[in-house]
Amino acid sequence: MTASEFEALDDVLWQTWKAMTLPEGLRAEIIEGSIEVSPTGSRRHGKIANRLRDALRDHLAPGDAFSAYQDISVIRGRKVYIPDVAVAPEDLDETPDPDGLGVDAAGVVLVAEVVSPGREAGVRDRERKRRAYAEAGIAVYVILDDFDGTAW
Repeated sequence: MTASEFEALDDVLWQTWKAMTLPEGLRAEIIEGSIEVSPTGSRRHGKIANRLRDALRDHLAPGDAFSAYQDISVIRGRKVYIPDVAVAPEDLDETPDPDGLGVDAAGVVLVAEVVSPGREAGVRDRERKRRAYAEAGIAVYVILDDFDGTAW
């Protein structure tokens, strides 16, 4: 594909993503040229993400420029990622995306994913999202895998 064809695909995916109405319990992201719909995390998944978010909040000083968030849309151009936990500016209005649908990836300093069971979820979090976050310039990517046999 040419650069203009990739841009056209990005625009179609972006417009489709913005128009989507998903049933409760599902979320959609644009990763590597595809809209990926996946279920929100299980109770265990949420518990792990909450523990990490709380630990990060405890580490970040009150009045610090950054805060920890859960399930916030991180936007990079026409790509959308929804990490389980992200560290971004305390005042999200400092780094809005142009459409006001989330936070611009340029302001995000850390993202974390809690890997869900199943091969596809592992490939998404360990490979596709790792590449996507690196391309977005996010400095730190943490993967918590409770299914790799070495869970904490």
